Amino acid sequence: MFFSPINIINIQLVFETLVASFLFANPVYQKRSHFVLKNIILIPILLAAGYFFPAYYVPDNPIASICYWVFMYSVLLLFVIPYVLICFRTSFVNAVLISLVSYNIHHISNMISGNINDIITVSSSLEGFFLDVVKQLVWLACLIVSYGVFFFFYYKQNKEHIELFFKSIQLTIFATFVIFFAIIFSTCFRIYYHHSNIQGLYFTSAWLDLMSCIITSILFFIFLRHNRTQQELELERRLINENKKQYELSKANIEALNIKFHDLKYRVQMLTDSNDNIKKEDLQDIYEGLNIYDSIAKTGNKPFDVVLTEYALLCEKNHISFTYIADGKALEFMSSIDIYQLFGNAFTNAIEASKQIEDESKRHISLVMKRKANILHIELENYYQSKTKVLSDGNLQTTKKDKMHHGFGIQSMRNIVNKYEGSFFIKMKDNIFVLSITFTL
Repeated sequence: MFFSPINIINIQLVFETLVASFLFANPVYQKRSHFVLKNIILIPILLAAGYFFPAYYVPDNPIASICYWVFMYSVLLLFVIPYVLICFRTSFVNAVLISLVSYNIHHISNMISGNINDIITVSSSLEGFFLDVVKQLVWLACLIVSYGVFFFFYYKQNKEHIELFFKSIQLTIFATFVIFFAIIFSTCFRIYYHHSNIQGLYFTSAWLDLMSCIITSILFFIFLRHNRTQQELELERRLINENKKQYELSKANIEALNIKFHDLKYRVQMLTDSNDNIKKEDLQDIYEGLNIYDSIAKTGNKPFDVVLTEYALLCEKNHISFTYIADGKALEFMSSIDIYQLFGNAFTNAIEASKQIEDESKRHISLVMKRKANILHIELENYYQSKTKVLSDGNLQTTKKDKMHHGFGIQSMRNIVNKYEGSFFIKMKDNIFVLSITFTL
């Protein structure tokens, strides 16, 4: 049966799912060659196939009608898959999931416009041409609003998190069951309504179907947020493991310096006791060794001394002036790894910022850590270039190209401070960066 209202509905289904699939895939996947030409050829073919797809309804056999309509909608849904695969560089699993979420957003728009149009048909006196015009305007308005709202939030997501979502086979299986259920549910109440003409059942079922699709859309964004959280946790775990290894290495280096200084003391004693003339080269070697030892911090907290010494030597290597006043004993409430990670990230950011400054007189990092009563206040200052920005979430905008795997330093420090119920504050003014941390002991 061709040229009936169902054919119009089917071509709208194909059109809306194609639009949604393009909006889903466009920000994530690379377009294939001849993208525009492929769209010009593919879209009319798929729209025509959707329009002329045979639609059968058996008045005396609703079960047969339901089975066929479920089959019909399932096939029309699959039209998106070849479009995505031909026009975008992505996998079959990704294309399947894109087709499923595209159908879901189409179904929301379709159900909203359908319910509104049903109310207009029942409650208004419009008939014929004017009623059809109003229905088409309602359809267009619902399409624009529902797609606009959904994709406004979608385009605010991180590309890498969306990629993780579409790569999930488990989510594809889950979405298949959800969408297939939505198709069956929608088909059942439509066919049964035409068969029995129970108005109340129709409206109740229609709104329930709409709510199920909206819940599915909410779950979509929950999964995206879950992906982001999982990835951040994984990066955090990697950072912690790397910091553990770095801490052990740094501790070994400091111990080696202590051994070297111990040896130097014996060499000085030997030279003093010897009657031979002291050579200048020997004194120079000893002097350089003592210079290195001057960089070894002694604040009363060994883990803090390790990180402080390591980054003081790194500052010296990069021609950065580093001064500190620190009461290391006040950090006894923190674990060794948290101390290393907190101050390691802080010093790393400060050194990275200082290295970018051409004027070496401004390559200066200052740390002040003082305890007053039960309050421990830590303040780290350094100059920075004006292009450095603070994001809306309080983190610094990373200047590295790989933004996915960098820029977690501030967030990592914030997490540690929150762990010990402290306060974390960043101030940037006149090209001076101030990191302020306060703990109640």
